[in-house]
This record gives sequence, C-alpha cells and structure tokens, in this order.
Amino acid sequence: DMNLIDLLQELGPSRRTVKVIVSDGKVELTLYLNQGQITYAKAAGKSGAEAVYDALTWGSGYWTIQPVDAGDIPPSNNQHSNESILMEGCRRLDETRQSTH
Repeated sequence: DMNLIDLLQELGPSRRTVKVIVSDGKVELTLYLNQGQITYAKAAGKSGAEAVYDALTWGSGYWTIQPVDAGDIPPSNNQHSNESILMEGCRRLDETRQSTH
C-alpha cells in the first residue's frame, strides 16, 4: 500500500544505500540510492529523473529493496535531489490529470 513517492520519502531520510526494483508488471525501474539519494535510475530506455517521472504515473505495481555496497552502484546518471524529482514528478502528475478531465 505504499506508492513510489512514499517509498522514496521513507528511504531518503533514512540515508539507506540500496537497489530498488519497481515494476508495474510490464516495465521495470531500477533505482540505486546512495545514502538515501537517487544516484542512478533506468527504465524503458529512459534514465535519471525522467525514468522516475514515468514510474510515478504507474497506477499499481510492486517493489523490492536490496542492500548494496556503495562500490556496487553504477556511475551516477542523476544530478537532481530526491525532493526536486518528487516535486517535478507531482507537478507532471497534476498536469496529466488535468489534461484528462
């Protein structure tokens, strides 16, 4: 019962270094967080913040979390803070919802 926004808000402040796999059953988002910050994201040919924005639109899905060592994290493809990604993602969600009504 936890969506991606809630999950990221929980993992960020806890400063966890983890690999997170999120799937809607068709597409899979792979995230790496280093001390709570998203440093790498990839899904469906998109990377960084754009991959996360797409995943925020998924209506349902599941996720798994695996602890990793910092040395196992791929080279960073995201320079945005978690907060800015979530704020922009929510803004895009609102725009999408308004355009469909």
